[in-house]
Amino acid sequence: MSLIEEELRRRCEQNHSQRILLAQWEYDKVAVGQSLSTIGLRFPHYSLHDSSHAERILERIASILGASALEQLGATDLWLLLEVSYFHDIGMVAT
Repeated sequence: MSLIEEELRRRCEQNHSQRILLAQWEYDKVAVGQSLSTIGLRFPHYSLHDSSHAERILERIASILGASALEQLGATDLWLLLEVSYFHDIGMVAT
């Protein structure tokens, strides 16, 4: 689990009205992650573009921003970072 996801979880524990963001993220993480696993079949000559690729992106975003900057972001900002990290390659799933 990325630091960004951990921070979103913490925020949602503190503010129950933001739990919808976490619920949507948990759903998308599984659904999109499964879809991304098919990219290697269609693009075997590309580097790995599955959920591990998205997780590496999240790790790099967190390391660039740093813990103090992550703490300053709102729950929606954190959710968007999670979502775009997974969805940025979704176009490669369509044939």
